[in-house]
Amino acid sequence: MESPCCCATNPRRATIHIETGELNFVSSCSRLAVFDIPPGESRLFDTSSSIAYAWIANRYYLEFENPFIGTPYIHAGYDGSGFTLPPNHCFLGGTLVVKAKRLGEGDGVFANLAGHTFTIGRQGDKADFKYFIVDLPATL
Repeated sequence: MESPCCCATNPRRATIHIETGELNFVSSCSRLAVFDIPPGESRLFDTSSSIAYAWIANRYYLEFENPFIGTPYIHAGYDGSGFTLPPNHCFLGGTLVVKAKRLGEGDGVFANLAGHTFTIGRQGDKADFKYFIVDLPATL
């Protein structure tokens, strides 16, 4: 199965802190990387799981899923994932704003998370992953 891959772009004048990881269906959450994206730069991250997450600025949660059957989808929330049960137990609680929004190649969605608009799109798939792109809000 192809895993999700994501590229986040920082249009701000300040650095943005991000944690990325993956989830699996046996209620396991694995942090894979913690990094900062300097102003005007982008960062690519991917996983070997069918579910990837990004925890942005210690407040905003994005999840990218590629189900075994069907179109890939995203979840987005703030102050936690918005979920209260596994496997989404990395960041329990919070407010879920976008739930299971399916994105075909070329599709996108705006997610208003606590007054900040994230632009999330799905690009053309690669041989080994589903490719999403996130434009982080300049207002963070």
